[in-house]
Amino acid sequence: MRRALVIAVAIVAVIIAASVLIGRGPAKPQYIFLVLLDATRPDHLSCYGYDVKTSPRIDELAAKGVLFEDAISQAPWTTPSVATILSSKFPCQHGVKRHEGSYEPYTDTGTNFVQNLLTLGYETALFTGGIALKEKIPTADLVQGALTWLRQNRDKPCLAVIHSYETHSPYVAAHECVDALDPGYSGPYDVRFGDMDLLKQARAGRLGSTIKLTDADIRHAKALYDCQIMSADRAVGTLVNSLEAWGLLKRSMIIILADHGEEFLEHGSVEHGQTVYEESIRVPLIIYCPALVSRAKRVAEQVGLVDLAPTIFDVLGYPKPGDFEGRSLAPLMSSRFKASPDTTRPCGLPTSCLVAESIAHRSEKKALRCPPWKLIFDPFFGAVELYNLSQDPRETRNLIDAEPEVAARLTKTLLVMERYYPGGWCLAWRDAQEGSVAGKITVEGDLVETVAHGFFPELDARTDSLVTSEDRRSVRFATTATTAWKGVEVRMAAAACATINRDTSHFPSAAKAGAYVTLGQSATRSPFPLALCPDSARVERADLRSIFLGLDSATGRPGAQAAGTSGQCVVYWLEPGSEPTAKAAKDWELRKQLKAIGYID
Repeated sequence: MRRALVIAVAIVAVIIAASVLIGRGPAKPQYIFLVLLDATRPDHLSCYGYDVKTSPRIDELAAKGVLFEDAISQAPWTTPSVATILSSKFPCQHGVKRHEGSYEPYTDTGTNFVQNLLTLGYETALFTGGIALKEKIPTADLVQGALTWLRQNRDKPCLAVIHSYETHSPYVAAHECVDALDPGYSGPYDVRFGDMDLLKQARAGRLGSTIKLTDADIRHAKALYDCQIMSADRAVGTLVNSLEAWGLLKRSMIIILADHGEEFLEHGSVEHGQTVYEESIRVPLIIYCPALVSRAKRVAEQVGLVDLAPTIFDVLGYPKPGDFEGRSLAPLMSSRFKASPDTTRPCGLPTSCLVAESIAHRSEKKALRCPPWKLIFDPFFGAVELYNLSQDPRETRNLIDAEPEVAARLTKTLLVMERYYPGGWCLAWRDAQEGSVAGKITVEGDLVETVAHGFFPELDARTDSLVTSEDRRSVRFATTATTAWKGVEVRMAAAACATINRDTSHFPSAAKAGAYVTLGQSATRSPFPLALCPDSARVERADLRSIFLGLDSATGRPGAQAAGTSGQCVVYWLEPGSEPTAKAAKDWELRKQLKAIGYID
């Protein structure tokens, strides 16, 4: 009897102890390390199935933590992607992009997650080296800097961001490593690939016509790239070894990621920032966090870099700010959590879908990824590409004509965010006879931003002068006319009427008589100055294909151009959902922050 009583008491004691532990939950991590390996593709890491052993130390972390198999960046180049990581917002919301060869500022008026952690008592530091600093600092040096800082702050909660550009172009590696991966190469890129002459031609879309890259060149470029990944991987090993030696590893959360991918001619480009295909936006994401996950796990569900900040907050036990667009990934990481059903983000986008946007070096495209479907949307021409990624992961079969209902449904899903894609007035011109073009657009409503560029297909056809008045009610422009379409966009916060004028002494002779205001598939000649309201100058995206591409708006095939557009001007109102970004008032303080840490020149 007494023995039974002792056993019963012991069982109760175990149950009580277990319930206390469950109630308290695991100790939250004290040290957070965000290790960002710039431009690193997941399919070049051995833990993602790559047949070259490039990442043994990262593989070890993946074998003890969570590897996300389908992680997506929200932009194909660094600055907008990092802004998304910081703010948990999409590029069209935070407003970071490249425009006319320069950087636009971080315009988000909210705080980023690093600022949030500062207010919660965390010590924070960034260790970065690369393009913005005009040199590539080895990842090993960045890690040593982070460890030195940690020694001085180890009694406090800490966040260290290590952003390595070692894996960024140009790829440079020692002979020993490259020869081991690609012996016998005799081309021009022996130990270096990606200098500016090559990249400038690639970014302008002229790679094939000016610089010939053979299969051997690309194979060797990948070998150089892999050698850089190996070097960065060794540095990650140094970080892990040091934390373990100091007894801090189990109290740490280590996140391995990239800001975007890298292209190797899969769709005709090299480097990044030029497309939103999979090679540009898929990234590795590995989270090692013993406080949350006790065994290795692979997650197949799509996740985004927009989800990182909410995840960190959740793991630390803090509620996420209400304007974060991301969701916590903790439910996917730990069996202690139950995954929530598909919900809607603050912007209206389903959590099962992600957007990638803000191209740096070509005309804007947006990718909407709702697995297995991926839609590529052109701001001017609408839905242009559709892929079923489960059947065609390399995006070789465009199903836009074969699956019109899917394309329409995904377009509707994307344009739920249309308040971030404002409409506006567009003035475009071209002429076989060169001449100067100058004029002024005056609007009655709030002007959001102005953009000048070639409409299609090049971005080289710039408007030479574009000046917005101090009251943001008018825009003056001046340039030349060529056979390529050029234009000015004046984007509006809301639909509003406008007056478009030209300087009397300007415009080529063919365009002096007037302008063509597009009305559906018809075109009406009107003399300058033009006084127009949106209702009288709306145009369908399909008709823009006819105007700018010479394609039949119904079939999408080459056909007669819209009447009177050759050698003339076209003025039209483009509905919301057409433009790549929206701008809030410039937050110069946040701009200074990004500039100070090297993300804006």
